[in-house]
Amino acid sequence: MPLYVNCPHCEHPQIISAPRRGKAIFCRQCGWVYQTSKQAATVRPLAISTMSELDQRRSGGGRVFVVEV
Repeated sequence: MPLYVNCPHCEHPQIISAPRRGKAIFCRQCGWVYQTSKQAATVRPLAISTMSELDQRRSGGGRVFVVEV
């Protein structure tokens, strides 16, 4: 069953499939990384150990998706 979550950094909504639960996920909007819980519908940001890792995670492939409400 899919999980409907919001990014903890920018509140961008995202649908997470069952096999992706508990894994690191890149936000499509801001490029930051977060992790979903396997049991509950909660998310938490992942720690960053170095500045180069921050740059790699922030880039997110260079794509930004804008969602109009």
